Amino acid sequence: INFEKIIPNILNQGSNFLNELLEQKYKQVVLIGIGGSSQSAKIFNSFQNKNNKSLQLYILDSLHEKNVKSLLEKLDLEKTIFIISSKSGSTLETNYLFSFFEEKLFQKKIYDLGSHFVAITDKDSPLHQMALKKQFRHIFISPEDIGGRFSFITHFGLLPGLICGFNVIQNLKTLKKTSKLLKSNSIDNPVLKLAVLLYMYHKRGTNQLIITHKPEIKYFATWLEQLIAESNGKELKGLIPILKSEYKEKDLILNNKNYFVLDYQLNPINEKIFIKQNIPYIKSSIISEDNILSEMFKWQLIITLFCYLIE
Repeated sequence: INFEKIIPNILNQGSNFLNELLEQKYKQVVLIGIGGSSQSAKIFNSFQNKNNKSLQLYILDSLHEKNVKSLLEKLDLEKTIFIISSKSGSTLETNYLFSFFEEKLFQKKIYDLGSHFVAITDKDSPLHQMALKKQFRHIFISPEDIGGRFSFITHFGLLPGLICGFNVIQNLKTLKKTSKLLKSNSIDNPVLKLAVLLYMYHKRGTNQLIITHKPEIKYFATWLEQLIAESNGKELKGLIPILKSEYKEKDLILNNKNYFVLDYQLNPINEKIFIKQNIPYIKSSIISEDNILSEMFKWQLIITLFCYLIE
């Protein structure tokens, strides 16, 4: 895939779409998607910088009545756009939520229903066909050969990122610089070091990876959990990721040494505990709103290589 061509095209489409919504005085955007279709959007929404050219973005990835009702109460339906995000275009929960909000718009006597909906999906998917039939405002076709959990720099991630005011351009500049190292065949490449380290732990029978993290990067941690579990867990082998947002000594399972730690909490007290208890740990990079895309790209490469090594 030629990202030098694809990314500028997505950014151009996204900027035009955002300007269109602002000109037409829309206030809110609801992204409806499950799993990989919304995980990266949650990360970017948590790093939104509230600049003047942004809209309020809500992300709905649940059918739970309480969540849907709570969101509905916040919406001015006449000034809301719904993005239906599904790579396959056949996700049951996503389709149900589309029908639910379509009905709510109709009950409000908003009859130009299609103008309130946008689709992100694969070409010729069921969602693509429905969006054409119902005359959605826009249909964004994603690259077909990029899986959902690897799609953060396609429409699935960049479009909601632009809408909520996340600093997409600065992150892409940082990613362009760091990707040269991350793709290099060099002893200094952290991708090669970490992929081999995970493989060595796995080979000796250590199959649990505890990921410690601060509450403010919980959406990144959830994304990483899905990336690891879904990529290497299909054939009942690999690593089991376990998230812990407040890691303390009482959490240690001292009689079970079948785990190691990926430490994003970066608490000096924890580091002393790991050393004292002889627990293997990997000290992470510091995540900021300017390097999050690079960190995501790094882990996509690490897990791809790790899956190759464990066959």
